[in-house]
Amino acid sequence: MKSSIYWQAIKSQDNNSNNQLEELHSCLLIPFKERDWKALTEIFDRKDVDQIETDINTILGLIVPEPSWEEDPFDFLQEYL
Repeated sequence: MKSSIYWQAIKSQDNNSNNQLEELHSCLLIPFKERDWKALTEIFDRKDVDQIETDINTILGLIVPEPSWEEDPFDFLQEYL
């Protein structure tokens, strides 16, 4: 189990199903300053934030991750060779 010093559970409301969700987030190492809160609010308090999220998810869905160097990408062929 993660130490509570480094992780905190955040409860949020799922707007689609009205279920309460619990997510783990890392705790802040240093507290936010007022200017940090202001900057984050300006970035995320936009009317088109849903469209931005959709665009990001679409682009991330198109990216194919590189295979791990430790894994052989053709390992599944061993049974046929």
